[in-house]
Amino acid sequence: MTGFDVALLAGIENCEVQPQLGTAIKLSKALDSAFGRLLSGVGDKLYAITRKAEQKIIARSTSGKGQRQAYTYKRLASEVKGRHMESLIVQLETAPDSERSIHDGEEFIYVLEGQVSLDIGDDHFDLAPGDSAYYLSTTPHLLAATGGTATVLAVLYSE
Repeated sequence: MTGFDVALLAGIENCEVQPQLGTAIKLSKALDSAFGRLLSGVGDKLYAITRKAEQKIIARSTSGKGQRQAYTYKRLASEVKGRHMESLIVQLETAPDSERSIHDGEEFIYVLEGQVSLDIGDDHFDLAPGDSAYYLSTTPHLLAATGGTATVLAVLYSE
């Protein structure tokens, strides 16, 4: 249903591979589950306030078959019931490979610190703190730090 290789799915099930966000979104669609529920649970509030001290790393994502960490992320506002967006603080690593992500939804990225490389389709962009990008996630894309690590605010919308 996802088009993923059985070995990749087995790696995820055995905790050998932590899926990238695009992979998690495809899995949630195949499981007929909301992306936010799969990523961070079911919310039960009408609003959310997330204090800086309450931000915890909820996942580490690896590239390809799980050989190298690609990024870590912290969820924001996961307590909101019926949400269609996920807001995350993402710590990017230098791209371990050129594997592009493609999935349903839309993404907004705002660079907080560091230098970021963004490929969308055939176009390439170098982003610095204060730069942002908004794109349809159905376009193949790759987001990574250049020369170390970078931190971005990412907002993912998935129906």
